Formats: sequence, C-alpha cells, structure tokens
Amino acid sequence: MISVLVDHNIEGQALLLLGTLQAQSWATLLDLRFLRLADVGLSEASTDREVWRFAQAQRMVLLTENRRMSGLIRSNKRLERRTDRHRCRC
Repeated sequence: MISVLVDHNIEGQALLLLGTLQAQSWATLLDLRFLRLADVGLSEASTDREVWRFAQAQRMVLLTENRRMSGLIRSNKRLERRTDRHRCRC
C-alpha cells in the first residue's frame, strides 16, 4: 500500500486527484491511501520538519504545496547520501 500524506492547504486538490485516479482504476491498481494531517495525529500548525520527518518515518509520500523547500532539500540530500552508501555496487 502507498500512503500519501496530504498537507492541509491542498486537501481539495488531493480529493480531485484521488477522484481522477479512482475513475481510471489507478487508485486500486496502485493501492493508494490518502491521509490528512489530522488522520495521523498531526496538527495544521505542525512544523515543516515535523511533517517531513513523520512522512519519512512512516514511508509516506508527502503531497504539499507550501512547505519551505530549504529544510526539505537538506533532509532529502542526507537521505540520498544514506541510500547511496547501501546501494548494491554490482
């Protein structure tokens, strides 16, 4: 199952996206589940870092529009470095 964490500012757009995916049977095929911040116990006032770390820890895709990218980019680069160290060198 692919869990998608939807930030509070784009819940409407996420519903439209999910509806489109369901109409084309992609949601079932991909086994998608869309969750709001409230569904996972996070408040709308959660910091960017809290939301990003929660999504990473739960192996979720984060769907957002307005989160500051600077902290996310640094965090993503650390994740990429960690992944590269464990990549098969076949």
